[in-house]
Amino acid sequence: MANFKKAKKDPFADLDAEFKDMIASSSIEIINNKIAEVAKNQEENLRAMADDQDLQEKKEAVKMASEGYRDASKMNRLKVIYAMRVLGDRGAQ
Repeated sequence: MANFKKAKKDPFADLDAEFKDMIASSSIEIINNKIAEVAKNQEENLRAMADDQDLQEKKEAVKMASEGYRDASKMNRLKVIYAMRVLGDRGAQ
């Protein structure tokens, strides 16, 4: 089996240049303040998401609609893992 390595994507590519430049040129105190501000924003975002009744109803609908697919995928993964273990026990790859 060929071993292809994925090109590593810059994990910060989605951040806007203005934010990255601001952080790169800021003092430690300003960076720590920005971290605190972003953490507070994230908590507000998570709270709003939890309070969003429409989102919760849609999540439940997706969960119910995908149940059969999820169960089938779980079984398929288990079958592959089991078959690969048997191959490994026989010294095959």
